[in-house]
Amino acid sequence: MLPQLLAQSLPIFFLLLGGFLFFFYFKKGPLLLVFSLILLFLGSIMFFSVFISPFLLKVYRVSYDLSSIIQKQSYRIAFFSDFHCGALKGKSWVKRVVETVNQEKPDLVLIGGDFVLKAEASALKDLFSPLKDLKARDGVFAVLGNHDFGIPGEDLSLPLKEVLEELNITLLQNECVELENFNLVGLDEVWAGKSDLERAFLKVNPEKPVIGLCHNPDLFLYPASTKDRSSFRADLWLLGHTHNGQLRLPIIGPVVQSTGTGMEWGFYNTPLGKAFVSQGVGESGARVRLFTRPEVVIIDLIADL
Repeated sequence: MLPQLLAQSLPIFFLLLGGFLFFFYFKKGPLLLVFSLILLFLGSIMFFSVFISPFLLKVYRVSYDLSSIIQKQSYRIAFFSDFHCGALKGKSWVKRVVETVNQEKPDLVLIGGDFVLKAEASALKDLFSPLKDLKARDGVFAVLGNHDFGIPGEDLSLPLKEVLEELNITLLQNECVELENFNLVGLDEVWAGKSDLERAFLKVNPEKPVIGLCHNPDLFLYPASTKDRSSFRADLWLLGHTHNGQLRLPIIGPVVQSTGTGMEWGFYNTPLGKAFVSQGVGESGARVRLFTRPEVVIIDLIADL
């Protein structure tokens, strides 16, 4: 991939050129000295963003009130999205994410789509095989993202569905699963034209709160249906897609915005309820992150005491 090749070569080039100018020509004058220091600084920042930051996996913890939690106990959800495995990250990274999740002992694991980036269909089973080791009392559920449907790239949604089933991961495609404490609604990918809120909310138990899982925040841009949008509200939506910009600059913010909603990372109020957008665990385009890190989100649902 050309973007990845450039991302890996540019910091090395800047560091080598800056080091060469500094050690051999710094006595030639202050301008050359300043230029060499600038190159070394830029090269160091780029080296960190390409070779270090994409692997600094963190656990981000939040608490969220869900008043119907039975007997006032807490309930832990592990949420992550955007593996983008294939061209940039592989099986070893999937294994590391799984180990990080299991250390948190979640009751439920949710995966927010974009499993692949230029992956081969024949490699999917081996690539994601560590996911079979995810441990959660109430299981592991997932939705697909735009890259999984070939936007852009090859549509791997069907082989992915087969692999996820073999790994005991339940793929939600516009459907609801009623769990002990809440309804879990999984919405299919918006950009692929697959999302259907009416179908997804059809079997929601109105006596329980709703947690919605969807890959793309652009869900909130489009009319849900001919029905009143309030019919499709969730107590909490969990989404990915944005990578928090992936490459951020001070003051300016994200270099690229991947959603028309303006959402980047964290909690937002939306027409369909409160939403949390994750930074994801992988990268798209090139394996580069600046002022953002891959993350597993741990959400402790609590009752309002």
